[in-house]
Amino acid sequence: MMHQGYMFWYFKADGTKNPNVYCYRERSLKPNLVTDLKTFLSEYPNEKKDN
Repeated sequence: MMHQGYMFWYFKADGTKNPNVYCYRERSLKPNLVTDLKTFLSEYPNEKKDN
């Protein structure tokens, strides 16, 4: 997922059942671990509704 070209959320599609999700922001030296994919998919939509 990408937000206006300066934030990217991604996971490695390597066959892992519940891979880690990472976030990369423009000007960061390295991506940050956010959470696992299952948690990300269940919580992210709710976070957007509240804002």
